[in-house]
Amino acid sequence: MILYGGFGTKASVYTFNTQSNLWSVLKTVDDSVTRKRFLTGIFDYNGKMYLFGGTLVGNDTYSYDMPILDTINLNWGKGSLANAPTPIEGYGATLLSNQHIIYLGK
Repeated sequence: MILYGGFGTKASVYTFNTQSNLWSVLKTVDDSVTRKRFLTGIFDYNGKMYLFGGTLVGNDTYSYDMPILDTINLNWGKGSLANAPTPIEGYGATLLSNQHIIYLGK
């Protein structure tokens, strides 16, 4: 299991090992991703986690980006905003069998 969040100005990524029942901090190649809240991470079948929108912690403004964490190579990328919805938070999201992500909510 992977958890995105944490205190401070930069986002932290944690892993939970269900075998050992222990949490650990996942060190990524680029740790400059800004911490956000009210968003849902979605994983694809290639080990990538997609984090669209949300609210920036500290100034409570909507975030309009899509950081993508490659959980295999431990690096961050950015998704395209071409035809993206308006900035959103507090939504539900799911990955469909055709590899499309559906976002529902406010």
